[in-house]
Amino acid sequence: MAANPRAKYSSNDRCVQLKPRQLEIALLMADGLSSRDIADRLHLSPQTVDFHRREIRDRLGIKSTALLVRWLIREGLLEP
Repeated sequence: MAANPRAKYSSNDRCVQLKPRQLEIALLMADGLSSRDIADRLHLSPQTVDFHRREIRDRLGIKSTALLVRWLIREGLLEP
């Protein structure tokens, strides 16, 4: 797979990793759950979920849930 110079993340870049809670929230985001739904499911406040969502986006350098899903698939963390 050729590297895309415009990509802000790469499946070959193992420095980019999510913490376990971030991964859990990322997978729920990929399932289409809202911050409120994720908060209820994980017994967190919506503000905490929003914080994690920002951290996930910042850590991966992505701005949309679609790109998050793409990253999860590339990493083998989500089946297409």
